[in-house]
Amino acid sequence: MNGLKKNDIHISYSTSFFQLGEFNHQTKRIWVVCHGYGQLVKYFSRRFDAIKSEEDLILFPEALSQFYLDQEYKNVGSSWMTKENRLRDIENIHSYLNSMLRSISSLKEIQKRNISINLLGFSQGATTVSRWAFAEKIPFDNLILWGGNTPHEMEEYDFSFLKTNAKILSVIGKIDPFFKDKRDEKLIDYLKSTFGEDRYSNLYYNGGHQIIRETLSEVKSLIEKERLLNS
Repeated sequence: MNGLKKNDIHISYSTSFFQLGEFNHQTKRIWVVCHGYGQLVKYFSRRFDAIKSEEDLILFPEALSQFYLDQEYKNVGSSWMTKENRLRDIENIHSYLNSMLRSISSLKEIQKRNISINLLGFSQGATTVSRWAFAEKIPFDNLILWGGNTPHEMEEYDFSFLKTNAKILSVIGKIDPFFKDKRDEKLIDYLKSTFGEDRYSNLYYNGGHQIIRETLSEVKSLIEKERLLNS
């Protein structure tokens, strides 16, 4: 439209996040879990009872953009971002995730208590949580990319902040339609070359593009086994 001018403004914005567990003297593991495209936390979080314990605090941010999934306007989903206003969305997401984590505790306190930070992203959430980790230099112990990938702008990030024992794990369904035509092999090769074979590993499960309780439990067991080896 001729003469249309775009103006950017800052507004005060309130939103929510969800959690399973409490941050207290028993906490040994903090999880930041980002859902996939079209999902809501109240449904997505249900299967994470598989890793819930008194030692685990599981944080679930929810994408800031919501929309109807059907023409009957009954089912609602959410999206982390689109290509429209991409950079602004990324900035808002990172501000949201930073505020969420700070509301629980400072990174300094978390590290002082030797609490592990585990980031898990499913599908679109894998890109979201890994971009946040790399851009904001979150000192994670484990980054779990479940049915998803890192952001495409990986060459922009400096990985020198990573802990010596930080690990990256891909979790891939054997019949996930998003990884057909050997896309899983291409992803594995790419992540190995990016992070090195000492940091990167992958885990396959019998299933499609979904979170499975049994595999979640297996991921937690792998994390604890690695932690014991490095303690």
